[in-house]
Amino acid sequence: METSTQIGQIIGNYRITERISGGSFGSVYRAEHIHLKRRIVAIKLLHTHLESSTEQKYFTQEAHFLAQLEHPHILPLLDFGFSESQPYLITRYAPGGSLRYLLRQQKQLLPLTQALSLLQQIGQALQYAHDQQIIHRDLKPENILFNERKEALLADFGIAIMLSTVNSKHIADISGTPAYMAPEQFQSVISKQSDQYALACIAYELLTGHVPFTAPGIFALGFQHLTATPVPLREHNQQIPPATETAILQALAKQRADRYPNISAFLAALCEPFVQSTIRQSTAIHLPITGTIEHSFQGRQTARETKQQWIDEGKNFLEVKRYEEALAAFEQAIALDPHDAVAFNGKGDAFYLLQRYEEALAAFEQAMAFDSDNTYAYASKGDALRNLQRYEEALNAYEQAIALNPTSDYVFNGKGLALRNLQRYEEALDAYDKALALDPDAAIVYANKGVALECLQRHEEALINYNQAITLDPTYAIAYINKGDILSNFQRYEEALVAYNQAIALDPNDPAAYTGKGLALEQLQRTKRL
Repeated sequence: METSTQIGQIIGNYRITERISGGSFGSVYRAEHIHLKRRIVAIKLLHTHLESSTEQKYFTQEAHFLAQLEHPHILPLLDFGFSESQPYLITRYAPGGSLRYLLRQQKQLLPLTQALSLLQQIGQALQYAHDQQIIHRDLKPENILFNERKEALLADFGIAIMLSTVNSKHIADISGTPAYMAPEQFQSVISKQSDQYALACIAYELLTGHVPFTAPGIFALGFQHLTATPVPLREHNQQIPPATETAILQALAKQRADRYPNISAFLAALCEPFVQSTIRQSTAIHLPITGTIEHSFQGRQTARETKQQWIDEGKNFLEVKRYEEALAAFEQAIALDPHDAVAFNGKGDAFYLLQRYEEALAAFEQAMAFDSDNTYAYASKGDALRNLQRYEEALNAYEQAIALNPTSDYVFNGKGLALRNLQRYEEALDAYDKALALDPDAAIVYANKGVALECLQRHEEALINYNQAITLDPTYAIAYINKGDILSNFQRYEEALVAYNQAIALDPNDPAAYTGKGLALEQLQRTKRL
């Protein structure tokens, strides 16, 4: 296919600006929204034409299914369609390039912690997909991309099965990439264990710099996968712990039944010896952490902790505002149990308190995926969306949380904030009143209600609510600032000055208090001159 002619082509609401890559399935292009210039996506034009309505129907059904895959390490499918009869997929743009590009740029092997962290991210995405009964079928470094935070995103999920579903003549071309194909794939058998084998091939390559097998052609390579024993990893790299080598070799077993029962079990075996080895060797424990290269827990000597101990430790770190360490602890819990909603909630809390709202959102959505009745995750998702200024989506998340638990004043307060941001002030007041009916002593709700009343020009009522917030919580600095603003509007500058001074005493770093105080002093001086 000629690709240069695609530059400038408009597909949907996007204009293609450059070609990124090409492969057996299609060509990938960078594109920008024709109106929202800062919205950049990737468009994959597939190398096939689906002429019949039946073919297009099957493709659409598969795309709908894949669009429901929501995981922090799966490249999300944003849209799809047909350019004439040529199907296309629109995904989030991954500016960090591919794992293949990273490996080509590296002059030496990745540090072991970085390699294991990367494998954890990919493996968690695979396990999630397998839980949804989706097999990748073509896992390879080219299909592992990186976002702007250098976190792994597994791409091209399901394209193989989508095309084989709608067009049988493509099956031979899309069964996989030979260097990473399981023995059974060469015999036209696909399973979840095939993805595990491919992940083990990538692990072998990351830790040694070599793929398990090489041969001059696909048939010779297939024979290697079916019959040959790979060179032990430690012959390439003596730094690999023996048990890590054993884990990878088991995942490379010729028979599917001899591999691990699932990806999670493989990940646990893969990282277990590294964790144990590090604990023995150092008082600073360095563990593979999803989304980072390395985190450390200084000065600790301990036996291996359980999942619950990591969760409890994460919560303790949150309480003392050590958010990075909290994040690392929750990541350890997730490494031990990649399906624990509580651990993902904790991870989301840590990201949220670090003001990394996109990552917090992904963590809360993961918690919801593992516990669909998780009220806390829905409410927290609303908080993250609100901070991302996605107010309609935030409102929907709060509504879902209320449907699960209509007795939470916190959720009604969040709903009120989303409604206020949407300038639906009367509805916001109703939400705040419902929150106060559930907890009449919630100072923050009175303060938020006061803001909504101000927006409705009901200043006297707003002042009453600010005073109530201060009565309930005399240390609430923002309530004093809001009270000072109201008093200044009433030209009661002496009282406003007192409120601002109280706010400064409670929080000397809030510029709003100093601004209000300065304006009040200026007005007092002007009044005296008059």
